[in-house]
Amino acid sequence: MPPQKHPPELIRQKAAQLLHDRKGDLSLHEFSRLSHVPVSVVQLRLGPWLKFKKQFGYHTGPAHTPERLIAKLHQLVDKRGPDIRLVDFTAETGLNEKVITRAFGTWRDFRTQAGLPPKPEPRIPPEAFLADIFQIRINANHTCSRADYQSKGAADLETLERCFGSWHAAMKAYPAFVENLLKDDPTSTQIRKRIAHHQSKLPPRDL
Repeated sequence: MPPQKHPPELIRQKAAQLLHDRKGDLSLHEFSRLSHVPVSVVQLRLGPWLKFKKQFGYHTGPAHTPERLIAKLHQLVDKRGPDIRLVDFTAETGLNEKVITRAFGTWRDFRTQAGLPPKPEPRIPPEAFLADIFQIRINANHTCSRADYQSKGAADLETLERCFGSWHAAMKAYPAFVENLLKDDPTSTQIRKRIAHHQSKLPPRDL
């Protein structure tokens, strides 16, 4: 039989060494990223991750306390600078965005609690967000809710709400935007071009 690609003993040795180096502060996903071994393989070879850590006497309680997350962010700021984005943080740590939202609410609040300087707000025309909502409604063939924008919007919901003051205010402005968009009876091609023009002024998520 050919040798296993990821022998259990080799994975165990790598995990033990990294746990020692990090004094136990190592999540399953971080180990998977650092060792280049898929999470599913680690779990198959080692069993439950917290139980494995316990064998070495390491903390097995909540792995992602606010204090630990802030410490990880500071480590990455030292490495990448204060303009680090959420996408950079999740890529480097292997953590899911939900870990941040559960602990802090938003990426901006996480940065604030970590003592990082606020990033300058880009000046975005309201029409850019309204065009984005229009596009979501067309794609989904139904109204765009706040939750829809949060999951499908080209920009952050938080940025939209800062622009308008609230989601409700954006919805109040939406009918006039659509009326103006369609007032000269444009073709579907013209509508797509106008929407794309507005959307081009939106910043990407997590800036």
